[in-house]
Amino acid sequence: MRKPGKFYREALCRWAGVKWMGSSDKRALEERLTLLLAHLLKWQYRPARRGRSWQTVLESQRKHAAFMLKDNPVLKSQLGQILRHAYAKACMNAAREVGLDQEVFPRKCPWEAAKILDEGFYPD
Repeated sequence: MRKPGKFYREALCRWAGVKWMGSSDKRALEERLTLLLAHLLKWQYRPARRGRSWQTVLESQRKHAAFMLKDNPVLKSQLGQILRHAYAKACMNAAREVGLDQEVFPRKCPWEAAKILDEGFYPD
């Protein structure tokens, strides 16, 4: 039996690197969406606290997320799953940050991906 040669080792390293980069990109997108969703929840459930800083976070995270999705078709295909995970974390974060019970928020994300990423969308 032949030992794996240089070509095999290089191919394996490239594959592992691509896989690692993919999971890294997925985590980064999930973090951005978690922050974005938490701010959308705070915007909707704590209207008296709305301010320019929340709006800036929403704008910034939307731009970064859209950029990541544009350049990575694999992330686009996983967006539903990523959003589900991000929403669960966002509910915990938003509840803690504004002093609400987590049960106040819907169990499932109330917004579609396109709405979440829409620069003009601010929930009432």
